[in-house]
Amino acid sequence: MRRIGFAVFAFALAIAGCGRQVTPNLPGLGPGGLNAGYMSVKFDVAAPMNFTADSYVIAFNTTGASPVPNTNVISNGYAGYSYEIVVSGNAGGAYANAYEFYRTPGMGPNSLPSRQPIYPTGRQLQLAVNSNGLGTEFTVTFARVIFSGIQPTGNATPPPVAGTWAFNAFTGQPDVTATWTYVDSMGAGGPNDPQWESIPPLDVTQPFDTYYAGLYQTPLTDQSAQIVSVEIANSP
Repeated sequence: MRRIGFAVFAFALAIAGCGRQVTPNLPGLGPGGLNAGYMSVKFDVAAPMNFTADSYVIAFNTTGASPVPNTNVISNGYAGYSYEIVVSGNAGGAYANAYEFYRTPGMGPNSLPSRQPIYPTGRQLQLAVNSNGLGTEFTVTFARVIFSGIQPTGNATPPPVAGTWAFNAFTGQPDVTATWTYVDSMGAGGPNDPQWESIPPLDVTQPFDTYYAGLYQTPLTDQSAQIVSVEIANSP
């Protein structure tokens, strides 16, 4: 979560071509004011978030830099999906949940994995619903250890965790079968663009605080679902 402070603290930062360091670092802490072993994601949309109607997803590929998770999940068998964090809610408030994608050894490339909930502690997964004071941003902070694989069931195997990750962000609504109806993504085609490149990739062995702009410029009817930017900070 963002913390107040302007003390200068030097770190080598991975900066996207369109990016910048947004959050100042505090003495003794990592980028974004993080403790060691933590990552934070600031997720910004064009209008105040509607957690009842929309869900906000950050999907990670922890096996390496590619493929990047995209919206063609049924046809490609959730290729690139290792873990995801979903922020949604109802009239009573918003909450964050984490999930892992199990794959059975030998399963075909287009076979759908099993999506299993992760149950981190309150310290391991934290949500700040209105982190910019405008209602258009939330910040989720989590310990990277929650992506180390939960106990497999049957022949399913947890995804491996490499030093370099890829990510994508989505907005949408799940239907009764828990299949997403995508509304927007980080890519230029919004819900229909599988070509988003997670550049620079997330080198979780290094400190960084990197800003990524959403590329879909056509205004959506649901401005609460239109992704403006995602900022990801990491403290090794």
